[in-house]
Amino acid sequence: MNKRDQRVLLWLCCAAICWRWLVGLRAPLPGVESCRDLWLAEQLATGQFASLADRAWEPFYGMLLAPALALGASPFAAAQVVACLLGGLALVPIAMAAERLREGAGVPAAMIAMAAAGPVVAAGAGSATSMFVLLS
Repeated sequence: MNKRDQRVLLWLCCAAICWRWLVGLRAPLPGVESCRDLWLAEQLATGQFASLADRAWEPFYGMLLAPALALGASPFAAAQVVACLLGGLALVPIAMAAERLREGAGVPAAMIAMAAAGPVVAAGAGSATSMFVLLS
C-alpha cells in the first residue's frame, strides 16, 4: 500500500468513526444484542466477577467496557464510543486483506466497509459487532 492510500485509509477511519457516532446520536436505546454485554459490564464494574460464569461465551466486550463504567460513564454511551472506535479501526485490517488479495483493492474495500449499513447501525446501538469484525 503506497503512502497516498495510507493517508486515504487514515481519513476513512476518521470518517467511519464520525459516521458511526452520528448514527449513534440518533439511537435512543441500546440494541437487543448489546443489553447482555452492558449488563455484564455493569456487574464487572461493581466487582461481581462471578457473573463471568453466566456469560462464558462472549465476555470480552463486557470486560472491555467495565473500566469506563467503573470510572462513572453511562453504560450505553461507553458502549457506543467503544463500538464507534472499533468500527473505525476495523477498516485497517479489511483494507490490508483486500490489498493482499488484489493490488489497489484496499481503499475501495475500506470505503465499502465504512458505509455498510449493518455494522454502522450496530455500532450506533452499542453492539459488539465491531469488535468481532476487528478480531476476525
